[in-house]
Amino acid sequence: MSKFKIGDRVIGNKGANDYAFTKEGYVGIVSNIIPVRCGNVIIITPIDGRAAPWYVYEDDFDLYEINETDQNLESNFYDLVTGEWR
Repeated sequence: MSKFKIGDRVIGNKGANDYAFTKEGYVGIVSNIIPVRCGNVIIITPIDGRAAPWYVYEDDFDLYEINETDQNLESNFYDLVTGEWR
C-alpha cells in the first residue's frame, strides 16, 4: 500500500537529490502509483505541467501540505528548455 494517493502533492526529501530532474524541495503531483518489489514507484507530474512526468521511489518524497501563503509552489520546477531550476 502506498503512503500517497493519486492527486496528492508531494515534496522531495534528501532522497530526491539522487535523481537527475528532482531535488530536495521539488514539488509535484502524484499521477500514478506502481507497486514494485522494493516498495512503490510513484509517477509525479510537475506542478506547471511543462515537463514530462518522473518515475521516482515514494520514500524519496513526503506529503506536501499546501497553505494559502505558499508563494513557491508554482516556481519549483526544472525547465527542460532552459535546463534551469525555477
